[in-house]
Amino acid sequence: MSRLQKLGTLALAAFVLSNGDGGRMSAAQEQPRWEWEGVSRIVVVGDLHGELDKLVLILRATGLVGRDLAWSGEDQHLVLCGDLVDKGPDDREMLDLARRLQLEAEASGGRVHVLLGNHEVMNITGDLRYVTNEGFAAFAAEAKPSERLAAWERFKKDARSEGQAKLRDAFNQEYPPGYFARIRAFDVDGEYGSWLLGQPAAIKINGVLFVHGGLTTEVAALGLDGINSTVWSNIWEWDKRAGDRDDALPYVEMADALAYSPRGPLWYRGDSLENERLARTPFAEVLELLDARALVVGHTPTASRRITTRFNGRLYRTDVGMSYGGVPLALVLEGDEAWVYEPTTLARFLPLVEPPQGEGWTGLHEEYPDDRLEEFLTKAEVGERTEIVRGDRHVSLLELERKGLELRALFQFAEERPGGDAVEESFNHRRFQHEVAAYRLDRELRLEMVPVTVLRKIDKQPGALSIWPASAIDLPYIRSYGRWELLQGLEPQVAKARLFSALIGARDRHDAAKMLVPPDRRIVIADNSKGFSLDTEIDDFLVPEVEGLSLDPCAVDAAFEIALVALDTGGLRSLLGDLLSEEQIAAIIERRDRILAACGKAAPSDGVTKPSADRRP
Repeated sequence: MSRLQKLGTLALAAFVLSNGDGGRMSAAQEQPRWEWEGVSRIVVVGDLHGELDKLVLILRATGLVGRDLAWSGEDQHLVLCGDLVDKGPDDREMLDLARRLQLEAEASGGRVHVLLGNHEVMNITGDLRYVTNEGFAAFAAEAKPSERLAAWERFKKDARSEGQAKLRDAFNQEYPPGYFARIRAFDVDGEYGSWLLGQPAAIKINGVLFVHGGLTTEVAALGLDGINSTVWSNIWEWDKRAGDRDDALPYVEMADALAYSPRGPLWYRGDSLENERLARTPFAEVLELLDARALVVGHTPTASRRITTRFNGRLYRTDVGMSYGGVPLALVLEGDEAWVYEPTTLARFLPLVEPPQGEGWTGLHEEYPDDRLEEFLTKAEVGERTEIVRGDRHVSLLELERKGLELRALFQFAEERPGGDAVEESFNHRRFQHEVAAYRLDRELRLEMVPVTVLRKIDKQPGALSIWPASAIDLPYIRSYGRWELLQGLEPQVAKARLFSALIGARDRHDAAKMLVPPDRRIVIADNSKGFSLDTEIDDFLVPEVEGLSLDPCAVDAAFEIALVALDTGGLRSLLGDLLSEEQIAAIIERRDRILAACGKAAPSDGVTKPSADRRP
């Protein structure tokens, strides 16, 4: 047994003694405990991908190791958030350092946690696409000549007739020196594979969760023991299936397994990329399920190449792209404080607060004209469907694709009706037709505040399909972060939005549907399904202050006033007659007249004016 193999065996033995299991688990064995409390300081490092020099710089600057790289952090904890391997030149040395520091830290009362990342699992399962030539060469000394010779003979037999030199070059390119030795080392029974199978996918320290990719509510419901044991079991099952067959490896068969699924803890990017308006509730549920106050992840590089925070300081993103030239950074947690340490400058600063819309979905669709978006919504293929429930509102988020354009849309399908023969004037019945009516009326008034919306059947169910305003932020975010300055200078738009709400009688709009697009400085309003009631009172819409923002509710531009005055019963019948009743149309005209009167404007004497030239048939 080589010195490195002995080191791996000692590290694994120490991990078994301290945690209760080395990775191969049975029902009779006691589950390991993956929680620690009372830790004085936690240093967290995101995806390193073989950049050993950057890890050493961080460890020395934070005082966790001395110049000799021996552990000097005493009872502190170091968390390496996965993906130590691949892409960079020194991933084997990095693993060796991590294994040694685990032993030394535990002897001092501290800990070094190495989380499983998707690249660790890829190596264990033989997916070596991202290994560098240096990463293979580090194992060349353990290569078996017979192993390489057998592979060469197979390669020559399967290859087309080429010159011997070209064949040899092609073989060396596909199987660099050290290739087969690395596969053996990362096998489930190999030096590194067996050690990695003792490392967790998820842990919790001082009430903070740590995981490589992210957590969905379904995964969080498994608990820490369930997450870790399931990931390990998936890897063992993969190895068994791969060993029992000669054809393709079982990726497809196990695509939904926790260790390999895009929604599993090693791969999930939703916490990092998803719009907070969509992810706010499930993210809070993840923390509640695991009794945690925050979550720290890696896996998805931040666009800023800085350590960032989302969800009002409850999520921290630590992958700063160090393998792509990013500056080495560490997240340091002490008590309730979280700060970033940059060892190259010895600077200490707060994590960068990300805007809530996330980085995963483009807002470029807002540049497309309405007619193109209407066609897209009408004809696009429907992909994934996610159900969203907010209070009494139930909608579906759809992922759509047509001719290379991929966008998200909300599908509203509620169709409440008044009970019996009576119509209750004070009650706004939730109906999907109201969403389309609001969009059409918004465009008739040339406001462009309501997202493009069309009628469409999804899975034979009729409803309203609306473009999802991906780059918008909502009122709950503005309120919770105290970012009222974002609305400064937009008072006229807010006033018009209030008047539009008064016009359609939309009192029950969810706050998450009251939005702002910061780059465009534009107000967006959605969730109009409970509009168009028969109640014609408007006084509550004309208050001079909304959420601390001082307004003159009647201070609107002349174009909006002219469009408002131009509304008439005949034109509204043409525009909205397929969606609203005669009573609802009459209520719009009555509310319009009250708005004009309250703002000191003259209403049309007979309630009938000439329709505008671009009314819909």
